Parts: sequence; structure tokens; C-alpha cells
Amino acid sequence: ETPQKRPRQDDSVVDLTVSEAKFVLPNCFGARGFFEKFPLGVPDSERSIIFGMTPDTRETQLVWDIAAVMQLLETALVLNSEETCPAAKLKKLQVKNEKLRADMTKVEKAFSDYREKHEIQVGLVTELGQKTAEIAQLTEDKKKLQDELGALQLSMTPVEDEPEVARGLSTRAELIKRIWMLGQDVLDGVKFGFDNAVDQLKVLNPTVELNTEGLSMLEQNWF
Repeated sequence: ETPQKRPRQDDSVVDLTVSEAKFVLPNCFGARGFFEKFPLGVPDSERSIIFGMTPDTRETQLVWDIAAVMQLLETALVLNSEETCPAAKLKKLQVKNEKLRADMTKVEKAFSDYREKHEIQVGLVTELGQKTAEIAQLTEDKKKLQDELGALQLSMTPVEDEPEVARGLSTRAELIKRIWMLGQDVLDGVKFGFDNAVDQLKVLNPTVELNTEGLSMLEQNWF
């Protein structure tokens, strides 16, 4: 005798009599026409409970069930709206992201400009410090020159009974030159007087021969 084949179990049918940890809904999207193949039905135990209710109890239960269905519809409509669906949120996030990128670009540009200006400012501050040090050094040099000039002016102040020929002399070279000129004038005067005296002696003593050898060295050995 040929054994009978075990009937194939349809996975799309949910056995409500088996106790499971969670209730699994039928594959309505994966298996189209599910309710056409398996029309809705109510178990006899549920029918007995419903028939056992009083009209007031059934009315109350219907109100609760209708409210639950309305809440389910409202939830589906809200979650499926353009304002709350993931696509709409994604679009808003993309717009916000583009705005943030634009703001970031502005911030980066502003930071770059600030860094360039900061580098220029640092250079100016450094240069200002150098110029300040140079000005301080120049001020100190100026003070020293003023002190030296004051001392020089004080040293050049005419003293009491100073000869007229010494007035206006400001350097050692000028002083030596003036002394040399005065010495030369004195030498010329002495030589002139001596030569004049010799000439007079020759006139008074024509027969006497005067020895004037070496007198020409007087002018050369004066200094």
C-alpha cells in the first residue's frame, strides 16, 4: 500500500492555536491575494463570547474598537505625511546640511582672512618694537651729542683778557695754525729788524766786513 503524502503546510497561514512568544501577522505584501484565498473568519470560541455579551457591553466594546481603528488610521496618516515621513526629513536634513556647509565655507574664509591679518599685525608689532628701540638709541645718542656740544660750547666760551686773535677758534688745528702764523709774524719782524740793523752797521762801517753766515737758518729752525 502506497503511503499517503503528508499535506504541505502553507507558511502564509497563521495558526492561532499555537502559543508563541509573539503574534506574527500574515504575509499580506509578500503573498498578494491572501484574504481572497483565506477569507476572514471568527473562531467559534470568539463567537460564543460575542453572543454572550449584552447589547450595552457590545456597544461599549464597539466604541473602543472603533476608537482603536481611528487611532490606527490617524497614526498611519501622520507617519505617512510629507512632513513626518523619512524622505521629507532627509530632504530637510540635506537642506540644513547644505546651509551648514555654506556657513562652514564662510567661517573658513573668515578664519583665513583673520590669519593673514594676524600675521601682518605680528609683523607690524615686531617692526614697531624695532623702530621703538632705534628711536630710544637715537634719543640717547642725541643726548650725548647735546652734552658734548654743551661741553664744547663751554670750552669755547671766551675767558677774561682773551686776545682778539684767539676769538672764533673751535679746533686744535685752528689754534696751532694761528700760533704758527703769529710765530711767523714775530720771526718776520725780528728778521726785518735784524736786517735793518745790519744794513745800518754796514753804512756806518763801510770798511768793516760783517760775518752774517748762518743767519738764513733762523727762519727754518723757528719751529
